[in-house]
Amino acid sequence: MTGRRVFTATGAAVGVMAAVALLGSCSSTSGGKTTCSEFAAMSKDTGLMSSASDEQGAVIRSMLRDHDKDTGATNVSMAYLQIIAYCNIYGGKSGSNQNAPIESISGLR
Repeated sequence: MTGRRVFTATGAAVGVMAAVALLGSCSSTSGGKTTCSEFAAMSKDTGLMSSASDEQGAVIRSMLRDHDKDTGATNVSMAYLQIIAYCNIYGGKSGSNQNAPIESISGLR
């Protein structure tokens, strides 16, 4: 009976991971092509006093990978702060460069 429980738990974990991958691929934007407005809208609390949402973190990591940059936690956090400043994001809204892709930030290229 124990072997069956392990198999069921493993199957459930694989199913959840597959669902997450499918949902993630439905995004209309990819990595650095994401605009400031789109990035800001990924979390209602986007701004200096908040952390990146899971979706924002995935976008940042994708952008960094596209440009052969380190995707470690420190680099993702630094990129998040640069995006917040460049896009002038507060309260989930972009105050500057609304239609500019986030990869256009010189320090992120």
